[in-house]
Amino acid sequence: MKRIAETERLLLRVFEVEDVDDVKRFWGDDEVMEHCLGAIPHEAIPRVLEAYANCHFEKALSVYAVVEKESGKVIGAAGFNVTDKVELIYHYAKEVWGKGYATEAANACVNVAKKQGMLARLLLQLILVMLVL
Repeated sequence: MKRIAETERLLLRVFEVEDVDDVKRFWGDDEVMEHCLGAIPHEAIPRVLEAYANCHFEKALSVYAVVEKESGKVIGAAGFNVTDKVELIYHYAKEVWGKGYATEAANACVNVAKKQGMLARLLLQLILVMLVL
């Protein structure tokens, strides 16, 4: 298991193929994914997990499994979609909504980006977005 970051309540790590069933609870849920082009078909989830794991090893940033320390379960995903731009994203299983996990994990992700020397790139993209608005 490749640990990326840790907070008081959460562990962020690289996705593993064994995460498929937990991941279906959020990426396979229409309500969770309604603003992201809809749920991911269950048969495609293993490929998505593999792509995010590869992204971490190739680009030093990725979207990560968010593990609730208390339960040991993967309850969501948080991190960066890295394409021609870097986008902070998060998705969580509905049963953990409202607990502040998104904010907690997002802060950890920004700290990871800072350690990887990517914070300047993120800030530049934010400034460019603000200028367009």
